[in-house]
Amino acid sequence: MLESMDTLNKEQLQFVADISGIVERIAAPHIAASAGLMVSLDYDPGTYPGQDPMNPHVQGFYPQPRNITDKVAVVAQKHYISARDALAERQGTEEKIVEAGEYLNAGGNIAVITRHDNLTDIAFALKKMSDLLHDRGYQPRSAAIVVSEMITRIGHIFVFNGTPKKIPAISTLQVICSDIYKSIPQTDSTEEEISKLPNAEDIRAGISNRNKGMMSILNEQLDIGGVLLGLAPTGTTKVTVTESGDLSLAPLKDGTIKLMSHPKIRVLRMLVEYEGDAPFAYICGGLVDIKSAEDAEAALDVLAKADTKGIKDASDSELLRRFGGLALG
Repeated sequence: MLESMDTLNKEQLQFVADISGIVERIAAPHIAASAGLMVSLDYDPGTYPGQDPMNPHVQGFYPQPRNITDKVAVVAQKHYISARDALAERQGTEEKIVEAGEYLNAGGNIAVITRHDNLTDIAFALKKMSDLLHDRGYQPRSAAIVVSEMITRIGHIFVFNGTPKKIPAISTLQVICSDIYKSIPQTDSTEEEISKLPNAEDIRAGISNRNKGMMSILNEQLDIGGVLLGLAPTGTTKVTVTESGDLSLAPLKDGTIKLMSHPKIRVLRMLVEYEGDAPFAYICGGLVDIKSAEDAEAALDVLAKADTKGIKDASDSELLRRFGGLALG
């Protein structure tokens, strides 16, 4: 529950101040690399939604009319509709959407994952799945996403009728989601910032407790079922390239593995690529039942080794040969 700043004790106020500074600093490189499409937002919970780090949940406005959600998606990525429609027409997509829709209808949950080599791919993948499910008569009970607390300090520059406007990233997610779950990332960049502070151990403990609270709220919804969830498995966009040319993604965290292996979750893997004027999206294989850390790593490894630049022009039969039969459960 959201607490008023007036009700927080001294330790909680210090935690809010520390986390606010940390997420501002780890957001800065993403903003700098956005070519002016993103801006930094001041810490002002009264103006910008979702900025209170004591509250891990933000309510969204899902479901909204398609013309509204499409408009938001196109302003953020001009090729969104063509990429979604191309995905819908690919051989094998229909069967995978129906499989996901039937699982949701039966009370299960679908976690949509990408390799998350940019900040927006999870949101676009989640909306694609939501749109394609809706077009086939399936309506998830909830469309949710797990994001980094860092997102609350980022705004997008949207141009409306020729006028640029600064829109909080959380506000755009509220249009396509019913629930936004905020995790304070336990990544190398976060740890680097924490280690600089004299109360580092207190901050680590606070982050652990805060993230456990988020997981508890999310698990309550997963236990009910019917959740379409956008999830960045690694929690970071940092990737490296191996000698063979494959991407090497960051290791999965224990909390992520536990979430992916929830007994009512099945994982759907989607490749998303928006570079240039030829957007690409592809669903890799059927739904995956994650039962172990090894299963989770294998599911993500498929995405890491997929060279989207090399397969954009591949035929549907070639894509099915490479990815269509990949399922672990």
